[in-house]
Amino acid sequence: MQIRNLLITLIFLIAAYLLPGQPPRVINFDNIEALPQVKINDIAQDYKGFVWLATSKGLYQFDGQKHKLYGRSTTLEYSNIAALYVSKLDSSLWVTATNGRAWQIKNTKIKCLNKGQYSETSNGTPIQSSFKETDTTLSFYTYGLEEYTFSNDSLVTKDTVNYLSIAFDLVKNLKSQWQQKVALFLQLNLVDLYNDKRFKKGNIMLFSNGNQATISFGNLTITANSEEIKYSFSPNIILEMIQVEGTVLKSISGIGLIIQRPEHKPDTILNNHTITKLFADRKNGIWAGSDNGDLFYIQNIESDHYQYPFSDIATYKSKVVLSEKNGALYALEDSKIKQIGKIPFPVNRLHFIDSNKLLVLGERKIHLLLMENNKLKLLQKASLKHDHINKYTVLENQIFTIGTNGLNVYSIDSARWKKKCLPKKHFTNISNHRGNIIITNDNGIWELNNGGKCHKISNQRVVSLGQSNKTLFLRDTQNKLSIINEKDEKSIYKIRPKAINSIEKHDSIILISNSEGALLCSIPNEKTWLNCDLINETAGLNIKKTIIYNNKLYALHKNGLLVVPFDKIKRQQQYRLQLNSPYLTKHKQREFFFDVDKNTENLNIEINKLNFTNSTEPKLYYKLHNDTTIYALSENYLAISKLSGGISHLQLSFDPTFKESEQIYHVIIKKEKQLHQTLAFQIGSLIVFFGLILLFLRHRIKTINKKNTLEAAQIAQMQTVLQQQMNPHFIFNSLTSINHFILQNKAMDSSRYLTKFSVLIRNILDNSKEALIPLAEELETLEVYLDLELLRFKDRFTYSINLAPDIDKNRLMLPPFILQPFVESALREGIINKPGKGNILLNIRYVKSSIQCTIIDDGIGRPDVFEQHTQKGKINVKNGTHIAEQRIDLYNKLKSRKITVQKEDMINHEGNAIGTKVILSFPINYK
Repeated sequence: MQIRNLLITLIFLIAAYLLPGQPPRVINFDNIEALPQVKINDIAQDYKGFVWLATSKGLYQFDGQKHKLYGRSTTLEYSNIAALYVSKLDSSLWVTATNGRAWQIKNTKIKCLNKGQYSETSNGTPIQSSFKETDTTLSFYTYGLEEYTFSNDSLVTKDTVNYLSIAFDLVKNLKSQWQQKVALFLQLNLVDLYNDKRFKKGNIMLFSNGNQATISFGNLTITANSEEIKYSFSPNIILEMIQVEGTVLKSISGIGLIIQRPEHKPDTILNNHTITKLFADRKNGIWAGSDNGDLFYIQNIESDHYQYPFSDIATYKSKVVLSEKNGALYALEDSKIKQIGKIPFPVNRLHFIDSNKLLVLGERKIHLLLMENNKLKLLQKASLKHDHINKYTVLENQIFTIGTNGLNVYSIDSARWKKKCLPKKHFTNISNHRGNIIITNDNGIWELNNGGKCHKISNQRVVSLGQSNKTLFLRDTQNKLSIINEKDEKSIYKIRPKAINSIEKHDSIILISNSEGALLCSIPNEKTWLNCDLINETAGLNIKKTIIYNNKLYALHKNGLLVVPFDKIKRQQQYRLQLNSPYLTKHKQREFFFDVDKNTENLNIEINKLNFTNSTEPKLYYKLHNDTTIYALSENYLAISKLSGGISHLQLSFDPTFKESEQIYHVIIKKEKQLHQTLAFQIGSLIVFFGLILLFLRHRIKTINKKNTLEAAQIAQMQTVLQQQMNPHFIFNSLTSINHFILQNKAMDSSRYLTKFSVLIRNILDNSKEALIPLAEELETLEVYLDLELLRFKDRFTYSINLAPDIDKNRLMLPPFILQPFVESALREGIINKPGKGNILLNIRYVKSSIQCTIIDDGIGRPDVFEQHTQKGKINVKNGTHIAEQRIDLYNKLKSRKITVQKEDMINHEGNAIGTKVILSFPINYK
C-alpha cells in the first residue's frame, strides 16, 4: 500500500508540477493504457489523488499510469455510471448510475444505498450542480425530474419534481448578487424557453463571478450581468462547461473544446473528439473525458503557446519580433502573431541595434532593416563569401562574427567586411564585455585588441559563453560557471553537467536554457552551487532561449514559443548531493544537511555523481524516517512533496536491507517552521482558544436551555396550527359532498352522509388538541372518511385496511389525522381521475423497530397527476399531503426518532404507470 501511495504521489507530482503547461497543449492519457470503447460521463479526484472515471461500462480508477475497473463481482461492475461526488465530510465517494442506483465507496468498501428502490425506466442521471450535502443528508436532482435524499447511508426519500423547481433551487448556487435577478427571469421566461422549438435538451450547468452569471441548459445559454439578462440558442448542444480562474472551457457537440481566456481570442482544441465531461483538479489542471473513452489532461491554461517553428526572438522596448528558419518575420502584439515580412534566406538570429533597426543574420548573409509600425524597409545587406556565421556579437555599430575561418567584422557605417584574426583552432564562442570582444576556443580565452589582433588572455577551456545586461558568463569543462559583472568582479559557481543553450540576466535573476527546460537561478551568498529551480511550465522542453519582457517569460523551443506571466511561474527546487563509493571505508561523508526555505513545499534531490571503484553501478535504495518500506531509486532524482516544517529524515543505501550501517547515508532536511507551526504559537493558540471557549460557554450555557424551551414551544404551537389547518380541510370536503346529495334530492343519502359526518366532526373536535392518539381512533376516523367518500362516489372504488395480528391498535400511538391526507391524495388524485373502478389498500405492520403503514392505489400515477396539474396551473397549490408533510418535518425536529415518508411509482412491464405506493414509517410509541 505504501509503495502504491508513493507511486500515486510521484505520478501526480509530475502531472501537477513538472508537465509543461501550454494550452492548447494536451496530454492524452489514452496512449498509456486504453480504456474500452466507453463514454466518460463524469470525472472526480479523491483526497488520495486517484482520478475516478464514471463510464457507460463501469467505474474506473486511474493512478496516472493505468486504468482499473472498480467493483468487480458487485452490482457496480459494468453499470452505466452517470455521476460522482466526493463527500466533504468523510471523503467517501458517491457513485450514481443512469437509472438512479447509488453506491458509496468508503475505505475501499462498496455499499449499495438504494437496493430495489430505483427505476430502470427513468433517467436517474444526477444534475451535477444539484448535489447538496449537510451534516446528516446528501441529496440531488436527476434529469428524470426526481429528487433523491440519502441519510445514514440509505435512501430516505425519492420525490417527483419539475424543471422550474429544480431551476430555482440551482440558482441558490450562484453568487448572492445574481440569485434574485436570475430567479425572477426564470420565473417569467423559463416555461416559454423550455417550450421554444429551438430548444434542445441537454446538461444543466451554471457558474458566476463578480462580473456575470451564466446558466447553460442544452443549447440554451442565459447570461446575466449588471446591465441586462439575455439568452441565446446555439445550433449545437453545449455538452459541458466549467470556469477556472476566469477562463471558460466549453465543449460543444460537433465543434470540440473551446477555451476562452480573458482578453484572448477563443482557442478550439480536440476538434475530432466529443468531450462529455470536464473536471478541474485541485491544481486547476483540466481533465477531459470523451464519449469513446479518451482521457486528456490540460494544464496551465493561463499560458500562451504559439505553434510555429521559430528560430529566434528579439525584443526592444515595446517590440517583440520572431523569425522562422524559412525567412518569415513575425510581430507579437496583444497575444497575437502577425507576419510582417519575409527575408530571402534562412534566418538564424535576430538582434535590435536600436529601437528601429533590426539585424537579421543567416548562415552567410545579413540584412539591416528599418522597422516602423510593423513595416520593414531594407537599409543594408551583406554576405560572406568564404566563411559562415556561426555566432555573433554587436559592439559600436560593428557586427563581429565567427565561423570556420576565424573572426570577421562588418562595419555598419562603411558597409564593409574585414577579417581580423585566424587562430590555430576554430573559435567556438564570442561575446563582448566592457567594450572588449571576448572569443573562446579549445585552447583558451582570447581578446581582440585595438590593432585588430587576437591575443590569448587565459588558458581556461570554455564550453559556452554569454553576455546579458553588462554581465559576462563563462562555463568551463569542469562544470563551473564564472560570472563577471560590469566592475570586472568574478564569481565562480558549480552547475549541473548539462549543455547550456543560452544564459540571460534579468535584475538579480539568471535564466539558463537547456534541454531539460528553463532554470531560474539566484546567486547564493557562499561560492558553492548555483541555486537553480526548474520552471515547471518549461519542464521537458528543449529551451533554446529565454527572455523576461513586460513581466512575462518568453521561452523559445523547438516547437514554438511559450509565454507565461512571470508572477504565475511555478518553481521546482533542486537540491543536490554527491555519494561516495560504498566500497571505500575511510573519510566518508555519511550525513548531508539541507536548509530549506519555510515557503518550500516541494523539492527535488538530485544525486549528481556516484564515484565507484568497480565498473558497474550498484542500485541505490531509500526510505523515509520511521518507514519500513524500502524503495529502489531508478533515476538520479528524488522528488519530495508536501514537505512539513521542522526536521525531516531520509535514508539512502546501496544495501537493500538497510542492515549495513556503514552503507547508509542520512539526509537531514531542515525547514524553518511557519509561525503557526511553532510550539510556542500552538501552545499560546490553545490557551487563547480554550479561554475563549470557556468564556463563550459561560455566556451561552445560561441561554441554551431557555432557547431550546422557546423553540420547542414554538414548534409545538406550529404543530397545533398545522393540525388545526386539517380541521377545515375535512369539514370543507365533507360539506361539499353533503351539498352534492341535497342538490340531487337524495334525502336518504344525505341523512346517512350527515350521520357519518357528525361522527367525523366529533373525532376532529376530540383529537384536535392531542399530540398523539391511539391507532384505533386514527383508523376509525379514516374509515368514517372513506365511507363518506363511498357514499359520494358510488362504485368508483373499494378500500381495504389490513392490520397485522401482532399490533395492539388500542395501545399504539400516532399523531392525529396523519394517514388521512395520503389516503385522500390516493383517492382524489389517483383513483377519481382513472376510468373505471379503483382500489385503495392500507397495510399496517411492524418492520424492525418501527410501524410501517403502506398506502397502495391503482390510480393514474404521479407523472399523469403532475401533467394534469401543470395544464391546470396548480403546480404550487398546497393540499392536505403538503400540510401533513410539514407536520412530519416539525415532529422530526422535536424527536430523535423520525417519521419517514417514501413515495414510489408503480410501473408495469411496458413502462406505464399503474399506481402509487406511499410508505410511512413511525417510531413505536405505546400508551
